[in-house]
Formats: sequence, structure tokens, C-alpha cells
Amino acid sequence: MENQILGIIRRNLHQVETLSDYEKYTFKKVLHCRTERVPHMVSCCDSCGTVHPVYKSCKNRMCPLCNGAGTVKWIAKRESELLQCGYFLLTYTIPSELRHLFLLNKMLCYDLLFKAMSQTLLKAVETGHRDFHGRAGFFAMLHTWDQRLYHPSFPPDV
Repeated sequence: MENQILGIIRRNLHQVETLSDYEKYTFKKVLHCRTERVPHMVSCCDSCGTVHPVYKSCKNRMCPLCNGAGTVKWIAKRESELLQCGYFLLTYTIPSELRHLFLLNKMLCYDLLFKAMSQTLLKAVETGHRDFHGRAGFFAMLHTWDQRLYHPSFPPDV
């Protein structure tokens, strides 16, 4: 049975007209993962001598076949680290007008973004609700894909 995500991509890819070259490259790698379209090795059965093709994996982080198990393991590991307290998610989004600036100055811009984010959160805790007792903590990660699959390493299609 075909992976459901790959089936959805395969059936609808022709309708998507605004893919960047990187997105097209990624979809091609993922769609051809572990198929006869990629170079393969052969394996010979020790018992009967039958030769079987062994198709290579694309090893792309976006591939549900290659990274599906890795994602599940990562989520389980993160869930095991959760404390018995309330959590909430904040998302800091870079305006589209600044994307090109971030693309050309990644180190500086992302450093400034993380500093501004941490200062904002710490200030909010300091001046927050008077019933808050304890110490707040947070962690941050850079999520570089938007809903249009834009990635700051590659200029968006205009």
C-alpha cells in the first residue's frame, strides 16, 4: 500500500504551479525514494540464490518513508522530557518584507531575533500576573518553513 502522504502529493503535484526549484527538487527526491527510478544495489538470497533489487533511500528530512520513524522517535523523546505543568506555544514570525534581509544576513538576523524573543518573554514574566509564583523557562527553535514551504535559504518565488 502506498504511503498516504506520497499518494496525495503524487495525485496533486500537477496542480501546484508556484513551486520553487528547491521544492521541485525535494518533491522529486521524495516521490522517487526507494523506487526503481533511483540507483539501486542487488541482494542475493543465501538460500535460493534469487537476486532482489534493494532501492536506495532519498534520506531527505521531509520524506515520510525515510524520516517517518525518526519523527516518531523524536516526538516520543520530547514527550518524555515534559514536566507536569502547563505549556503554551508562541510563534514569532518574520514579516515577508524582511525575508531577503534575513537571507543575506542569517547569523546576525537570527541572533537578533532570538535575543529579542528571549528578552520579550523574560520581561513578560517579570511584569506578568501577580499570582505567578515560580520561575518560567522556555526553549526556542528555528522553524524555517512557512505555509507556502518557503525556506530562508532559498529566495521565495516572486
